[in-house]
Amino acid sequence: MKEREEVVASGDDMEKEAMPPLEPMPVSEDLPSLLEIASSNPDFTLLNAAVSTQPDIVELIQGDGPFTIFAPVNSAFENWLEENNLSAEEALASPTLPDILKRHVLGTRLLAKDALAAVADGPIELDTLGAKVVAEKKGDDLYIGGAKVIATDVMASNGVVHVVDGVVEGV
Repeated sequence: MKEREEVVASGDDMEKEAMPPLEPMPVSEDLPSLLEIASSNPDFTLLNAAVSTQPDIVELIQGDGPFTIFAPVNSAFENWLEENNLSAEEALASPTLPDILKRHVLGTRLLAKDALAAVADGPIELDTLGAKVVAEKKGDDLYIGGAKVIATDVMASNGVVHVVDGVVEGV
């Protein structure tokens, strides 16, 4: 089993401090895996298409975890493609695709209540597998890398999924 990576937070004063340890959660084999959740949901067909081209990422998220996945819905990818003047084929063939996908994965389980508590006093940085991303609260909503979290805490046997309305951007 992999050692859990610590999530590092930074406030406006830019001093680094570790986020409090997350509550251990039992792994249940009765739950679907992260990959099964993503592949069974019609809102994630573009995410599935992207992940399926990356065997290393498939292997990673099939692992024991725990992981947190910030899963963009199809409209998030469609908007991102349009904003970047890319076709789906161009994006799938891009050498930057693995890094883009890894920005959506934390190497630990992060529940929404813990994320909201961590950003209560201001934005923090999360260390995803691809880059640092900013987590922040706007009104009552949680944002990760500029993407609004629209559904939270979809539990999986090897982690948790939070649904986002955009492609997560790095710092």
